[in-house]
Amino acid sequence: MTTLDGKIARISAVRDITARKKAETDLLTIQKLESLGTLAGGLAHDLNNILTGLFGNLSLAKLHLKPAETAHRFITKAEESLTRFTRITNKLLTFSKGGQPIIQSVELTELVQEIVLFDLAGSNVIAHLDSDEQLWNAKVDAGQIQQVFSNLVINANQAMPKGGNLFVRLSNCDNSAGHISHLSSGLYIEIEINDEGYGIQPEHLKNIFDPYFTTKENGNGLGLTSVHSIISKHGGIISVVSTVGQGTKFTFYLPAEPKTAVKDTPLQTEKPQKLTKQFKILLVDDDETVCNICSSLLKSLDCAVITADSTPKAIDEFTAADRNQEPFDIAILDLTIPGEAGGVETVKELLKINSSTKMVVSSGYSDNPVMANFQKYGFSAILTKPYSLEQLVAVLRKLSNE
Repeated sequence: MTTLDGKIARISAVRDITARKKAETDLLTIQKLESLGTLAGGLAHDLNNILTGLFGNLSLAKLHLKPAETAHRFITKAEESLTRFTRITNKLLTFSKGGQPIIQSVELTELVQEIVLFDLAGSNVIAHLDSDEQLWNAKVDAGQIQQVFSNLVINANQAMPKGGNLFVRLSNCDNSAGHISHLSSGLYIEIEINDEGYGIQPEHLKNIFDPYFTTKENGNGLGLTSVHSIISKHGGIISVVSTVGQGTKFTFYLPAEPKTAVKDTPLQTEKPQKLTKQFKILLVDDDETVCNICSSLLKSLDCAVITADSTPKAIDEFTAADRNQEPFDIAILDLTIPGEAGGVETVKELLKINSSTKMVVSSGYSDNPVMANFQKYGFSAILTKPYSLEQLVAVLRKLSNE
């Protein structure tokens, strides 16, 4: 450009692209997390199928042993270790999709005690657990709530590298009058987790639940985000107070209900108690190991079992049984069969043929919305992988009493 006096002038345009670069970086991060989530979900599904085989084989082995035998005790210990391992798959599933909670009535005291002792094993932190004598049952997804407690306990442990005390308090809270703001009226369990760690800087407190926010050198900023997300999906709230150099206290609320007068007792007998009815059952699962194990477990209960590894075969078996006037009492359907319709579409077809058959949905994807709202899709019960003989018996008893 030439000016009036004949000189050449240069014009430069400068654009701030910081916001665009940040948006691109955030999008790339989200895409990476989605990819990791897909991988985590598939891995958890496969692990749960393997664990179902392990649980089933151990259950069958115990049928041939007396409770007093040494091998019986070793197998029981192995089952306990596998139960702890399922916490890892639950974490993978929650990370993969977040998942709608599958609500059950859960006794929190023993569950929390196990988590705290497990996550503090080998540390110098001393745990103090206190709960109301008549603590209500929590209405929660046990797997997701395990992750909440585990994340908070691990954070507390890391905040006390030289040791200290961790106080966990569980108490009944009646919010029917709505005295706790931002919390719907109803019954809750109030949980306080208080450590003696180095505390959180005041300027960081407002951000601790934000995705990717972390002050840890190797942190990913997703732990407390998951905690907040899970509690919110349960209809609860969480808050935190902290004093630098003195410690941090998390307080959160979970929906609750009073315990019933009569509690179901776990099966601890040498052999599982016999069912009041010997069912005819159609078992549909594409995993050969799961199919074989579940079939063996059902036969140990004197049930008649027909297996199918695909949706078309399941429909053929179901149709033939109904045509011969020997219908199935129960159908246990795998929720996901690669390359096929899976449990949701299959149950619709089967109920058209015979609506009196009780349908059970089974899956290693315990966070799937179908598992959380199974009745909406035509199922009468759920069987979450991995499951033991005792859990299988509990489902069949529930169906026999309906």
